[in-house]
Amino acid sequence: MDKKAENTAAIVALVCGILSIVLSIWAYVNFIAIALGIVAIVFAVKGRKIENKKGMATAGLVCGIVGLVLACTCGMCSTCAACAIKETNDALNSITADDVNSWFNSLK
Repeated sequence: MDKKAENTAAIVALVCGILSIVLSIWAYVNFIAIALGIVAIVFAVKGRKIENKKGMATAGLVCGIVGLVLACTCGMCSTCAACAIKETNDALNSITADDVNSWFNSLK
């Protein structure tokens, strides 16, 4: 690869890394953030093979790793929160009027 193509790889790595960090916050686009983090890491490794201009590729590598870790962590947290909300909803839906009346009667 020539220098211009390697520099382009570093730019792509940095942009994808930054986007993966930004998109990792929202639960519905976590899979896009994970994909962008992986793309950033791959392009950063390609961009670091050039002797000069390694800084942008290194920044892309760091942003890609941080974005990937954040996206995975936020994805797991939102999955746990969704499960907790579902279980709470199921528990509240299973309460009947008789259960509430018996609870109030037990307080007297």
